[in-house]
Amino acid sequence: KWKQLGVLGTLEDSQLPFFIQWLSNEHPSSDGKAVAEIVKFEISGDEKTIEEWLGSDLSKAFDGVEIEFQPGEKIIQACDRAKAVHIPRYCYHDGLSIVAQCRMCLVEVEGQRKLVTACSTPASDGMKIHTKSEKVKKSVTGVQEFLLANHPLDCPICDQAGECSLQDYSYNHGQEDSRYDFFRRTFIDVDMGPSIKKNMNRCIHCTRCIRYCDEVGKIHEMIAQNRGNSTEIITIDNKPL
Repeated sequence: KWKQLGVLGTLEDSQLPFFIQWLSNEHPSSDGKAVAEIVKFEISGDEKTIEEWLGSDLSKAFDGVEIEFQPGEKIIQACDRAKAVHIPRYCYHDGLSIVAQCRMCLVEVEGQRKLVTACSTPASDGMKIHTKSEKVKKSVTGVQEFLLANHPLDCPICDQAGECSLQDYSYNHGQEDSRYDFFRRTFIDVDMGPSIKKNMNRCIHCTRCIRYCDEVGKIHEMIAQNRGNSTEIITIDNKPL
């Protein structure tokens, strides 16, 4: 369990014996040392307690979290595996290829001038990442605002209301009101068959559906037509799947 979480926290000397006891109970073969020394990086996030991370009786608050990662793992993958900090995402899915196009998972890495996408940036030893800095918050808020520029304002009556990551992220990372007052682009949806429920007026171009058909279903029939504000998800021959 400890190795799966891969989370290390800062303990006071008085709490160390209790931690060693917990570790010994969880791993009888353990000699009390934390975990094998593998490459690690730190992520700063909300204040957590060791009890929350480990499910033990210890309760020491810490701000930074040190996480172990496997070679080749991306930042967002290490965060998800360790359950350390939730990084917002739309286009990323652990079962699909990485395209890094929604830009919601931008994080700040110390030593780098620009923000990087957590879904496509490999974790490296000693890397220090900030997910809640002002620079990150401003960027993610801007991305969310652009994604909602053409989105219908009907969340209260939408079928997905309450079970929508776009709605959740809008509440957590978006602006209180919209600065857009121009005409929103609209589409007349074409029937794509019983397997796809298409609504281009609510689509944010994450392309998960396209990648799912290509990589999981092995049916290369869906594409993204046009670019930018005019992007539309269609079938190659405009016929139902």
